[in-house]
Amino acid sequence: MSDEAEVQLPAALWFGETPHSKKLAPGALGLDFTVAPARGPEGPTVALFGAFALSAPYTLIYRAQLSSAIHIVAVHARTGRVHVNKPADPNALPISATMPKDLDAAIAQANPLERGMVVQTFFNVDLAAHLVLPPEEGDYHVFLWLDDRVTPVRTVHVPANPARQSFGGGVAIPLALGDTASSPQPRDGAIALERPADGTRLFGALPASALPQEPEAAGSPPPPLTLLAFCQRSRNFGWSTVPVAREMREAKSHAFSFEPSALVRCGDVPEQTYLLAMFGALRSDVVKLPQSSR
Repeated sequence: MSDEAEVQLPAALWFGETPHSKKLAPGALGLDFTVAPARGPEGPTVALFGAFALSAPYTLIYRAQLSSAIHIVAVHARTGRVHVNKPADPNALPISATMPKDLDAAIAQANPLERGMVVQTFFNVDLAAHLVLPPEEGDYHVFLWLDDRVTPVRTVHVPANPARQSFGGGVAIPLALGDTASSPQPRDGAIALERPADGTRLFGALPASALPQEPEAAGSPPPPLTLLAFCQRSRNFGWSTVPVAREMREAKSHAFSFEPSALVRCGDVPEQTYLLAMFGALRSDVVKLPQSSR
């Protein structure tokens, strides 16, 4: 990415197709993005050019607010710190104000024309400014997240810019390490994350190749485990980052578990919660929890 010419950005967020926009296959549904080195109003940065073509159930749930339902997520490669924002018009109504009260009924009662409707949009952001990245340079694992749909993770280097500031932080949650009867089998190249039908805890496992046998073999400290979650209607978002490498080596296990209610608090109305886990550029599939409220 460093060999490319800088793109001049007109704003931190704008909509419309550009020469740099991700090209989706004609007639295909999808959500994806490209990145390019850029210079925005606040200085050197990275531009993210997002594109989607989506139909039901997303169009039935989010209606005209579909772009506002997408999370742009950047996870710091070394610290696991999460930065997130949506490509949302700041003057738009909250998503909760336009969503159907009964999502299942809205989907089940939609006619064929409504089910077949496709919405296509291009959105573009100054990644550092829009996600309020800190002033230091760093590598970030970046992806787009819409409910159960997640793009591939791309690792992006963001240049330093002293004009930026740092805000916010994650939550601390109790994380249990070690194998249990509910622990999933490790998967090659991805994090296993599951919720047993008879409990509330989530159980996960890193792939066997995620951690070297000896700490000095890593060359640099391994990343922490990062847990992310959001509530569908309120869009409340929570995350936590937990160092696990040394403890997992001592326990001779790559398994972990946690209580998802400690990660994010949903609104007063029952709503779905979506969760995933990351370890460096590795991630889990999205886990969807039953409707709950605080």
